[in-house]
Amino acid sequence: MVEITDYCGIKQGKREEKSTLFEVFYGELKNTPLIKAAPINMGCRLMETVDLEGTHYIFIGEIIDAHAEDTCLTNGKQDIQRFKPIAYSTTDMKY
Repeated sequence: MVEITDYCGIKQGKREEKSTLFEVFYGELKNTPLIKAAPINMGCRLMETVDLEGTHYIFIGEIIDAHAEDTCLTNGKQDIQRFKPIAYSTTDMKY
């Protein structure tokens, strides 16, 4: 999952078609694809787009639904200690 996620982070969506890289399913939001191979998915509704002087955007969303594999749950609730989130450090360029 790290390799394909890294690829998606490097390639721009304007220039590279990335929608076919994952097998997807749909939750409550029928226009929001969720990744089957991901242990946790969150379907979000866009609430606000913040323009950072034309160079970048921040997208603020509301979580509408969440899906998690059973292995990521404790007592029926998502448990961050039971799945392995991916984080990238720009300082040392490591995950």
